[in-house]
Amino acid sequence: MSFQSVNKDWEGLAQQDALWAILTNPDKAGNKWDKNDFFASGRNEIRVVFEYLKTNGLLPVDNNKAMDFGCGVGRLTRALSDLFLVVDGIDVSPTMIAKANELNKEFKDRMFFFVNQNTKTNYEDNNFSFIYTTIVLQHIPYPQQVEYIAEFTRILKPGGVLVFQIPTKDIRHLSLIQKVKSTVKIRERLSKIGIGSYHHMQMNSVNENEIIKVLEDGNCKVSAHLFTNHTDVDFGGNLKFLKREESEGYESSMFIARKTI
Repeated sequence: MSFQSVNKDWEGLAQQDALWAILTNPDKAGNKWDKNDFFASGRNEIRVVFEYLKTNGLLPVDNNKAMDFGCGVGRLTRALSDLFLVVDGIDVSPTMIAKANELNKEFKDRMFFFVNQNTKTNYEDNNFSFIYTTIVLQHIPYPQQVEYIAEFTRILKPGGVLVFQIPTKDIRHLSLIQKVKSTVKIRERLSKIGIGSYHHMQMNSVNENEIIKVLEDGNCKVSAHLFTNHTDVDFGGNLKFLKREESEGYESSMFIARKTI
């Protein structure tokens, strides 16, 4: 599936059930997410991450500016705005960005949302103190996944911290036929809540050694490589750190990296 078609899919998903497209809990399909619960899940996720960063001496050099990549309607952007002076949220979907502006009007002095549909951004080098993205890169095809990671290293400032989640291994051990059936099941889930079969959610993984090389080429040193439950069907923003062997379906990796120069 092409990168352009993925962008179109996410715009279609956003138009039909934006909150569920972001957090696909089975019991929340059909516009059943309560907005307060939805945004509370973002605060919980950021709280867990920043407790880890603080405990391990991995906080960014300052709290000037953060980015929420693949921001959707601002679930994590809003949470980050409690910690940083300015937060930019970027997403491929114009509908997501419109909804983000609508739902976050009271934070417009420190939260800014932009549509970006390319692996390059308009930001200058060394721009952000902190960049965060979860449950986003997994839906982007290769090689655009690593192109985005390389772009993050360019716009991160020295001393800044990059935190991103991405599957690094498909451990389902499925045959080709089983993988096709798995895709069909996802389409059936979408169709049951009125989302046409022409919209897809794909899952893609990248080898961890390739990710580490891209980070190192961008002058970013890996401070931690954790495993999470982000790829679980019922994730719901309830972030948990796992042991590698506890991973099911996919090894969902969270990389924490600091830019050195």
